[in-house]
Amino acid sequence: MSRRFESRVLRPLWGLCLIALVVYLCLKAWYLSGALAACCLIIGAIGAALPHNRTKSFTDLAHPESDEGGEDIAGRDSHAESFQTARCMIPVSIVIGILAVVVGAHHGLKIYLALLLGLVAGWLVPVLAVVVIAVGKPAEPLPADSVRR
Repeated sequence: MSRRFESRVLRPLWGLCLIALVVYLCLKAWYLSGALAACCLIIGAIGAALPHNRTKSFTDLAHPESDEGGEDIAGRDSHAESFQTARCMIPVSIVIGILAVVVGAHHGLKIYLALLLGLVAGWLVPVLAVVVIAVGKPAEPLPADSVRR
């Protein structure tokens, strides 16, 4: 599950933050660019803290394998791995919520609307992450005795 979380949630989120960083650097929005750079670093640190990445060196993390090996084909995950993935979703949602407040304030939203945007964005990240992780997950096989004849 943590490999799916990394490949389907963290990497695309990191890529979007990096693209937004380049765009806001070109627009000379320095404080927002700094916030996006910090967001990229924090998301990278969260990805490095996942259970399957803890023993890897910096070079291994920079050049990841393309396969998602090591996971049960039926999609069953250990309780510890699921718990660690859920613990990684919390800081990601906090970072995205804070980033949404900063971006909203930069674009002229009133502070109470920017805070509301941050709360909604922070709440939606774990919900959407669970949906994205679950998409494409193989179905559980039926037990042999439950098949009708």
